[in-house]
This record gives sequence, structure tokens and C-alpha cells, in this order.
Amino acid sequence: MNKITIFKKNNEADKVVEHYVENNIRALTNNSGNGLELICAINLSEFAGEYGFEVDVIGASSLSDGYGSIKELVDGVCQYVATEAKRYQRATVKPFLYTVAEKSTLDKDAKQSLKDSREELDRLTDDGCPPEMKIELGEGYSALLEYATVPIRGLNARERKRFERLYHQE
Repeated sequence: MNKITIFKKNNEADKVVEHYVENNIRALTNNSGNGLELICAINLSEFAGEYGFEVDVIGASSLSDGYGSIKELVDGVCQYVATEAKRYQRATVKPFLYTVAEKSTLDKDAKQSLKDSREELDRLTDDGCPPEMKIELGEGYSALLEYATVPIRGLNARERKRFERLYHQE
């Protein structure tokens, strides 16, 4: 049964995830046959009234869309794990579910990266990108920057209990 691991601070979670990523990369590099097992680290959180998750398998972290309920979050996680299982066909992909109690916001580097990306988008003129897509991307960057100071928090006890119950029904 997959229970959600709770870390007090982000740096504690980062160390464990880094360990899993290193093991996954080593396993992918050294194993070309069946029996390969990869750990998919999934950080469950709440941000600006929506639930989401951040995933890391091989060091390329990605964020989910926002979900309005724990049920939608469970569905999103299950769908993501199934997608990863297809991506790594010869491997068994096992989720490592965790959450971080420490509230956090985007760090300075992440904020600057968003600002730089927004400015780069504004400078692009003849890139072949449809104007409506540029507008949508620009609005997305602006929304992310607007929420850059909103705290990201881990799931609380009630949310974790509901997630685990629903997750094991899937």
C-alpha cells in the first residue's frame, strides 16, 4: 500500500528524490532487459486553491495542471503513472508519493526565469508561432508571476487520508 511520506522541509525531500533519480538513471544505463524498476517521485501539494503534483523520474521535473478536488488529483496522478509506465516499457514504474509540510513560494531563480521567458516571448517577432498562442503563453507567464508569492503547501492530514483512500480504489 502506497502511503504518502511527509517531509518537514523541502531540502529533506530533495535529498530523497535525488537518490531515487540517481538510482533510476543508473538502472536505465546498466539494464537493457526486463525486471527494471523505476521510482516515480510525486510531490503532492496545494497552491492558490488548487491541488497539483510535481514529478521526477530521471532529473527532469515536471508540474501537473491544477485540480479542483482530491479526486481529480488522484485521477491525474494515476494517469501520469500510467503514462510513465508506457514511456519506460521494459520497466515497472512505482510511485513514491510524498508531501512537504513546509510552506514555500517560488524562489528568486524561478521568478527570474519566468520574467526572462516572458520578455523573450515579447521580443520574438518572426518565429512562426501563431499570435493567439503567443497571447496565451504571455497570459500564462503573467499568471504564474502574479502567483509567485502565493505559498505552496503540502497536503494536510485530512487531504492525505482522502487521497490515500481514493488512490487505492483506482
